[in-house]
Amino acid sequence: MLEPAAQGQKLGFDFLNGVRQLVIPTVGTIFLDCWAGNAKLRAFYLRAGFTFHGVFPYEDYEVAVFFSSATPACSN
Repeated sequence: MLEPAAQGQKLGFDFLNGVRQLVIPTVGTIFLDCWAGNAKLRAFYLRAGFTFHGVFPYEDYEVAVFFSSATPACSN
């Protein structure tokens, strides 16, 4: 999460790209999630190149799950 004053400066994109460069070659896939009702964050993950995996129940709410992978994922 970025401080609101730091948002809109492409820092989040740079951060996620750095994580991809470090993690995907060794682990293969990065999963991110957020509260399913957070439309702003969901749109950010999509703009950042993550693929929407689905919405899943968790306790008393739902989470939206996204991934980035070196190999294509199975579709549901």
